[in-house]
Amino acid sequence: MKFTQSDQDREVKRWFADGGDLRFRFDYDLNEESVVFDLGGYQGWFAERINERFKSKIYVFEPYIPFYEDMNAKFKEESNIKLFNYGLSNVNGNLEFVKSNDGSHLLECENGKPTNDNSELVEIKSFSETYKSLCIDTIDLLKINVEGAEYAIMKDIFENNLQSKIRNFQIQFHYLSEKSIDDLSLIRKELSKTHIQKWNYEFVWESWELK
Repeated sequence: MKFTQSDQDREVKRWFADGGDLRFRFDYDLNEESVVFDLGGYQGWFAERINERFKSKIYVFEPYIPFYEDMNAKFKEESNIKLFNYGLSNVNGNLEFVKSNDGSHLLECENGKPTNDNSELVEIKSFSETYKSLCIDTIDLLKINVEGAEYAIMKDIFENNLQSKIRNFQIQFHYLSEKSIDDLSLIRKELSKTHIQKWNYEFVWESWELK
């Protein structure tokens, strides 16, 4: 099965026609005691609105230094928002972050160095190890938008039996190749054992809630 550019365009149009960014992405039962993980903080839009609505305990992970520094300035007065200048995956190490107009993405490093002037090495850490080191029990909302690393993160979550520790998943899966279809199918099959899919816009955003 292929997922074409036409399919992608259709799903994106459907998302915006339904007002997805404001209608769905903040429709969760959260409060000041809730724990929210924002993986791929970018420039802080999601964290900012979660904070405005719920004042939750927000953990933002952003490996790209310019984005991290922007958020550090934006949230310096918000003691409930904690920023981390690394990304999450299923291993510890470095990846190449390529910033481009048509979508930034992560790549394996070649000889431990960036491949072009429009990229830099960024630090990544294991999701499971980070979760344990922060001494957190339940994550009320885990938002993931990490330019393709979501497959590795979900693998790490399943391998360490952490899915039941996460009440809600909000994930943007990226279509990287035809293999992405099979990988996503396996993730959904595993996730459906503990969670119910609330809504889905294919390779745009989807949300899962603990049964």
